Amino acid sequence: MKKITVSIILALLCVVNFTNAQSPTDPAQGFNVFIENDVTLQQNETDGGVALGGDLTIKGTYVIAAHDVNQFKVNGVKVGLVVGGKVDFNASTNGDIKINSSNYVKIGNGTGSMVWYKDNNNANGNIVINKSGSQYWSNPKISIQTNAPALGVSATNNPVVEGNIIDFNAAFQTMRASSTNISQNANNAQLTNPNGDPISNTNLPNQLKINLQNGINYLNVTGTDLNQVTNGITFNNKPNSSRILVVNVDAQGAFNWNVWNQAGIGDQEGSYIFYNFYNTTNLTIAGHNTIKGTIFAPFADISKTNNWGNIDGQVIGKSLVHAAGEMHYERFEQSIEPSCTVADNTTSTADITEGQTKTLTGAPTGGTWSIVSGGGTISGTTYTPADINTDTTVVIRYTIAADGSCAATTDDVTFTVTPVCNEPVNTVPGTQITPENTKINISSISVNDTDDDLANVRLTVSNGTLNVIVRINSRNPVTVNGPGDITISGSLRTVNSHLSTLSYTPNPGFYGTDVLTITSTDTCNTAFSDVDSFNITVTQTCNTADNTTSTADITEGETKTLTGAPTGGTWSIVSGGGAINGTTYTPADINTDTDVTIRYTIAADGDCAATSDDVTFTVTPVCDVVADNTTSTADITE
Repeated sequence: MKKITVSIILALLCVVNFTNAQSPTDPAQGFNVFIENDVTLQQNETDGGVALGGDLTIKGTYVIAAHDVNQFKVNGVKVGLVVGGKVDFNASTNGDIKINSSNYVKIGNGTGSMVWYKDNNNANGNIVINKSGSQYWSNPKISIQTNAPALGVSATNNPVVEGNIIDFNAAFQTMRASSTNISQNANNAQLTNPNGDPISNTNLPNQLKINLQNGINYLNVTGTDLNQVTNGITFNNKPNSSRILVVNVDAQGAFNWNVWNQAGIGDQEGSYIFYNFYNTTNLTIAGHNTIKGTIFAPFADISKTNNWGNIDGQVIGKSLVHAAGEMHYERFEQSIEPSCTVADNTTSTADITEGQTKTLTGAPTGGTWSIVSGGGTISGTTYTPADINTDTTVVIRYTIAADGSCAATTDDVTFTVTPVCNEPVNTVPGTQITPENTKINISSISVNDTDDDLANVRLTVSNGTLNVIVRINSRNPVTVNGPGDITISGSLRTVNSHLSTLSYTPNPGFYGTDVLTITSTDTCNTAFSDVDSFNITVTQTCNTADNTTSTADITEGETKTLTGAPTGGTWSIVSGGGAINGTTYTPADINTDTDVTIRYTIAADGDCAATSDDVTFTVTPVCDVVADNTTSTADITE
């Protein structure tokens, strides 16, 4: 067990409010051991608290919170063990995990567990958690080395079984990102061989020395090189809060670390050493040496079953099996994020018009400008808007480039550019004239818009049909609102192309004056429009009667079918007598050949006078008196 003097305990107790928000271990909330998933504890101990998001397997005798350094609290009570899942009591018959230093326990899933807030005699003994159905004193168990009244807890007040105490998923998402980011820093550690000759960080010898400089010392090594240093690393000067050592270990996949010896430093220097296993997924801690520093392996399943050396630092990983050695509370609370310059876009957010420019300002100097959205151009520090038709949101970005271990930063400013609108102007012809029922092509109609931002052009008439020629159906910009109502949209060129094919067809039978109205509307301001109109005179077409009745003679006993054009006229007998029923003429009773004249008349209509057409034919009589000589045929004598 680790020996701690009173002066060290006091020093640790003074460091209880950890405020360095840039430490990569901050999401671990001060726990000595912080694991995303499952943990198996066999032996020996941790100075501080243990938190895990999965299940805890008890496999032997273990002490948690061996020293009063843990500061994580729930409802004002210090909690030394947080289990996100459940406790597995089946791996050992005599396992016993002791929770010291008046620390409490939180278990997310109480299935299979029995919590004793009082002993079997209903006395205030130590709080015990063991397997359901067991007696108070039965192993395996978790035994809190104090009683419920001392902690102010009970089965109904801040109970042991309580879930969602820590968001492990969010914590490890943050720490995995930190691990990756930290690994990208360039190597700057100053290494020498035992003779003091400088060496690189590759192909390391079996023994080396390090000269720590003020600031963050990055030693980037492969797993192979790390294991080659079999005779250890000697610190020519000790790490401290001004001289931090970060060891980025490139050991992808499974890595068996034969821990090197770290000479020239003590346990307390572990607070300033950080081992970042950024791509290791299975980390086995082997050998026999103590690790002075924090094991930061958020992607890795960690196993420490044969290395009996201690770990003077925090242990952070995906899962953990701990069966050998101690975990000492040398928390890594140092910031290893460099002091980086941050882009500050100080450009005014005031709106401008399409015809104006904007001066761009940003700090610190030396950054670059870019347009995120909204169009336009940037020349130096001057922004010029694009040619727009509607209010446009523009986003301008100021970027400070990456510098060494400092990532690039950006800052955006947003403002609005309003268009400068010019009203459209229509050109229309004078009065157009077309005969009734006759289509007319309308020329000399067009629209002009200096900023080419027409919303649409609408054409309407009341007594006819408007039409334009659509040459490419897939690009048809014409909307037919009704027979005499169409809307054309598109560019100025497109609109005028369609207007050049405009035709008007009056409604059947309509004559008189129709009015064509053209309304051109601007996109940038719909209040900007031009409305013009002109007359279309539809002249009436007069019909002339055409009597097409046959002139062939008929007899007094026959009838004649009358035919004439256009339809709708009336029939009359000018001379010769007889009668007309519909379109059938029947002669009068005559004794001599008689000339008959039939008239077909189209009545007057508006400005059109009545017209008529006559047909003449002869009706011959039918004689009904036949000579009948009735003289006797009998013979007579002289």
